[in-house]
Amino acid sequence: DDPSSIRVIILQWYEMLVVKFVLEVFGATGAVWGFSEVVTLRSSDTNRLWRPIAIGIGVIYLVRWICHLTKFAQSEREPVVAIADRVAQVNVDVDDVTGPDEFDVSEVADLHLKESTNTLNETASGTSLSSSGWKKSQSIC
Repeated sequence: DDPSSIRVIILQWYEMLVVKFVLEVFGATGAVWGFSEVVTLRSSDTNRLWRPIAIGIGVIYLVRWICHLTKFAQSEREPVVAIADRVAQVNVDVDDVTGPDEFDVSEVADLHLKESTNTLNETASGTSLSSSGWKKSQSIC
């Protein structure tokens, strides 16, 4: 399947929004709640103590999920910005090299090959193309 197809994109967003939320946030909260009962730390007398503990763990994992969601949304947006930047750069480079009336396809192909090589090399080293150029990836969380 083509990673840019709408079906793949919908499945990726569904996995990030629904599946990860249920498994990570609700799963962590439920694990604390259930495990505290299994090891007999939680009973009907101690539910008032364990409820805020389980909710606290749920909040921690909710913040973690929001961080992952933000990174995911940013990574989904970056290819669109990178393509727009490349198109603008190709237009500028072609005008500089051949003049506005002439168009040499081989120069554009060379530029695309160079960009593809840079993208592969930079992705492997943890950098990415943003609207401000190549930069080192930084974690937001």
